[in-house]
Amino acid sequence: MSYIPVCEDAAVACVAYPAGEYNGSNFQAAALSISEIADAKTENDCLKKDGSIDIKTIHTEIVNGVKFKSISGGEGGLGNFLDKYIYMNVHHGECYRLQVGIASSNYGNYDPGSIKEFTASDAKHVHNSLDRVVRSFRFLK
Repeated sequence: MSYIPVCEDAAVACVAYPAGEYNGSNFQAAALSISEIADAKTENDCLKKDGSIDIKTIHTEIVNGVKFKSISGGEGGLGNFLDKYIYMNVHHGECYRLQVGIASSNYGNYDPGSIKEFTASDAKHVHNSLDRVVRSFRFLK
């Protein structure tokens, strides 16, 4: 569970990271979600469907031999954060979005010594684990 959901509402699949690895820390949850974005049939439509994306920061990445538009960013609220790593592709006229989300809360909101800090190194470990799943993604048709 996380304050900001790690999987998108429209996800057709959500692969969760085992949260128990960081029990007793400010880590909340992490997952890879795979979504088909309705009403987005072109790359421009696909990119415009997410108002939080700054199109100038998008770059191309190859995922299992297929070009995806990629961006990283995040959102926050009330001392909670969600780091997002997004990959988008239009395949046979349909927009697909892979998103790795890593949620945590502000370590400074806790009493000193009451929890362990979920560090940048920990976040990188979680991202790398979920990114291995991203890199295995392929279209079946």
